[in-house]
Amino acid sequence: MSEINAVQTPQPRTDGQSFDNPHFTKRGLLLGGFKIGLISPLSWFTGFQFALTKDALAQSGTAQTITGSSSRAELTPFELLYKEITNSQPIAQGGIVLETPRLADNGHSAALRVYVQSPMTKDDYVKSIYLLSDRNPRPFMGRFDLSPLNPSAEISTRVRLNGSQNVYALALTSKGQWFSVHVPVEVTESACLDAS
Repeated sequence: MSEINAVQTPQPRTDGQSFDNPHFTKRGLLLGGFKIGLISPLSWFTGFQFALTKDALAQSGTAQTITGSSSRAELTPFELLYKEITNSQPIAQGGIVLETPRLADNGHSAALRVYVQSPMTKDDYVKSIYLLSDRNPRPFMGRFDLSPLNPSAEISTRVRLNGSQNVYALALTSKGQWFSVHVPVEVTESACLDAS
């Protein structure tokens, strides 16, 4: 008579903990990732806190500065984010188009359209498009990753804006080139007042 070994599959729990280990939770993994530095510093601008690494603080603004500040301590969160995303590489103004109404009646839902003239071939395409705000409590509004499978380098979205400000669009190509444009937007009804 042969004996059959029955394997029991653990059932997911409804209290947020995974299986039988109370220390293996999504929150625990996320906090552990922060402690050992695995979570990207960009996540701070999307709602998490982080400490800049020594390397990030030691980098000087040799390529391009946004406001001409000489010390990283004098930079605003927007300027730090801008430098973090571009790794202080030179950025060409133009080459990217950001369309938005000059007057946004409602800051809770402002329409944006961004496109970059690119052949979108295997050798030359737009890898990522970033949207940034210089006045929102969290300046990082979005990142859109593209590939040669996209017929064009174009995105359309709606964002929240905390009052009248400049909205920035950055594009990174497969060749490592950065393009940037910013557009002033007048907002009559502000959003993001509570940093959410």
